[in-house]
Amino acid sequence: MKNHESHHNEPIYTCPMHPEVRGNKGDKCPKCGMNLVATDGGTSTEHEVDLQGAEDIKERQQVELSFRYLTKGESMPLEISHEKKVHLMAFNENLTWFAHLHPLERDNEVYTVLVTFPFGGKYYLFSDLKPKGGAGFVDKKTITVAGNTNPPVESTALKLTSQVDGLTVKIENGNELQAKENQGINITVEKGGENLKDKDIQPYLGANAHIALVGTEDKMLIHIHPMENEHYPIYAETHFENPGIYRMWVEFKTSGIVHTADFTLHVKAGKESGGSMDHGSHSH
Repeated sequence: MKNHESHHNEPIYTCPMHPEVRGNKGDKCPKCGMNLVATDGGTSTEHEVDLQGAEDIKERQQVELSFRYLTKGESMPLEISHEKKVHLMAFNENLTWFAHLHPLERDNEVYTVLVTFPFGGKYYLFSDLKPKGGAGFVDKKTITVAGNTNPPVESTALKLTSQVDGLTVKIENGNELQAKENQGINITVEKGGENLKDKDIQPYLGANAHIALVGTEDKMLIHIHPMENEHYPIYAETHFENPGIYRMWVEFKTSGIVHTADFTLHVKAGKESGGSMDHGSHSH
């Protein structure tokens, strides 16, 4: 394994979501709370993503998007992460529509995906991937879809309870979230008046849930995965860099059905963390 910064072939520990964050084994990312992972030191500045098929997209018409993931101008071998090589998360501009897709690898090292955008307007496409032997990174692309169908009206009102498929999903500590510090997100799931347990949540794409958060101001993605917790069937830890309003989607599986619950969070201003990366977080 080639190491670009160490003279002793020691691994460099970086955040899978924020590769610019580096530290030591056992450290946590101060931005999202994830464990730092060993890499060969490659950075996202060496990578680029070539998107084809986004030039003439119309609302409500299926389109094939093609992605080439490159490093230093050459095709980038990818590792499987949470059962897929690429997780593509798509959002419309006012964050009322969300899709979690998985482009398929073709023989020519191009990844393709079929998608139908329901409204005209601007969309954000986040490719979440991990080069072999390198740090994971997220690439953001912005596209425009032609059409006159308006999306649902954006609501910035606090929403900590979501009803989906006969389930009531709640963020129990949603009023306590603050920026600049690592913290837990406590999620309960209720069915027929009874709270589900951790054992009732089935694995989905290598985790018991996938959580996507996007700030309404910066439109940047936080993609996190829960960890085991004796009190909540879905529990995750993260770090909000900035206060403000965030849209949040939680994908989880029960009885063979994948559910998507959506929320709107109001994250308060918090104290500066001082850069410490150890806040007692559990493993992701």
